[in-house]
Amino acid sequence: MPLPINPPISGELAMELKYKGREISIQAKKDASGQWDWSYGIRGHGHRHNTGALAPSESVAIDNAYASAKREIDQATSGDAND
Repeated sequence: MPLPINPPISGELAMELKYKGREISIQAKKDASGQWDWSYGIRGHGHRHNTGALAPSESVAIDNAYASAKREIDQATSGDAND
């Protein structure tokens, strides 16, 4: 279940998006070195954290999280979620 979104603080961003009717909650957070980490939640499907490299900017972090969430939704809706 997606984590609730707290009001953004300095160096942190939270946003809601939709893809194929599913609600996606994206969180991006700037670390001490200036890199951005991200995570996302898909309502009714779970919460995932970035397991790769940190992003160089907020926009790249958001793009990476959204792309990852879309892949997960596509897999779940195509019947390939068990691959």
